Amino acid sequence: MHAPKSLALVILAGSIFTWPLVAADSSMRLREPFRAAYAGDDAGGKHVLALWTFDGDEPLRDASAGGHKLALQGAELHPEGKFGGALLSKPGWPVADRPHCARAARTPGLSPPDAFTIELWIAAAEQLDAEYPEAFLIDKKYVSDTDYQLILGPADKSGGRIVRACLGFGDHSANWHSRPLKLAPDQWRHLAFTYDGQGTGSFFLDGAPWGGGIQPGCGPVAPGSQPLTIGDRNGSYYHGFPGRIDQVRLCRGVLEFRPVAVERVRSLVVCADGTRGDPAIPPDKSLPRALDRGQGQHRLGRDGAGRERDSRACLGQVV
Repeated sequence: MHAPKSLALVILAGSIFTWPLVAADSSMRLREPFRAAYAGDDAGGKHVLALWTFDGDEPLRDASAGGHKLALQGAELHPEGKFGGALLSKPGWPVADRPHCARAARTPGLSPPDAFTIELWIAAAEQLDAEYPEAFLIDKKYVSDTDYQLILGPADKSGGRIVRACLGFGDHSANWHSRPLKLAPDQWRHLAFTYDGQGTGSFFLDGAPWGGGIQPGCGPVAPGSQPLTIGDRNGSYYHGFPGRIDQVRLCRGVLEFRPVAVERVRSLVVCADGTRGDPAIPPDKSLPRALDRGQGQHRLGRDGAGRERDSRACLGQVV
C-alpha cells in the first residue's frame, strides 16, 4: 500500500517544479521580441496601430494594417539601420531651422483611445554633441493639448539626456521623464514609453525600466489634428534628431519589455498523509536545492499584461 503512494507523491511533487517552466514556453507572452525585426502579429496584429521599418521596396509604407504611409520632408533614407534600412534625420535649430523628418498624414487611427506604447530604435550621429539642444523623436502634438510627443532633452554636465513624454488631454498637457541616458555615436539603443491611459507612464531603455511616474487626473490622450512626425518637431523652431531611427511602432496597450525571470519562493509542501515533503525524492542538482528538503516552489514573473503568474497548483497544501 505504501509503495504506490510514494510513487504518486514523487510524480506529483515533480510536477510542481516543472509545470511553470513548460507554461512559460508554451502559452505565456513574457515580453516583446524587440531585439529582432518585428514580423507576424508583432507587425500586423490588431493591437499594432502603426509600424515603420524603412525597409524593402516601399520603405516608407506602414507595415501594420493601418496603412499610414510616410512622406519625407528634409530627412533621408539610410541603408544602415538596426534591421535593414533607417530614417536619417539632421540637426535643426540653431544649426538650420528647417524640417528633417518623415511625416504621416493626420488620421484618427494614430490617436490611441486608451493605453498605448511607443517604441523605436535610435542611433545618434556626431552632431548630437554637448552643445546641441533638445531633439524631437516623435511629435503628434506640436503646441496643442492633444496627442503625444517624445523629446530627447539637452545634455547635462555629464553628457546625459532625459527623454520627456508630453501628452495632451484636451484642456491641459502633462509630462513624464526618463532617467538620464547617454548616447554614443552610431550606437543603437531601444527606447520605449508606455502609458496606461490612467496617468501612469513608464520608460524602458534596451528593455530595462528607465523612469516614468504617475500624473493624477490624467486619462486617455485627446485626439488632435496634427500629423505624426518622426525625427523632428511639427513646426518651427525645428529640432531634428541628428542620427538614424528604425522600427518605429505604435501599439494599443501597455507592452512589456523587461526580461522575465523565474524566481523561487520558499514554501513548505504538506502531503496528503500529513508528512512534510517526501523523503523518497532523491537529491538532484538539476532541481532547486529546496526540493531536496521537500521545500520550494517556483513562481513566474510578470506576463505581457503586467500580471504575476503563480504556480500555486500543488500537492496537498502549501503553507
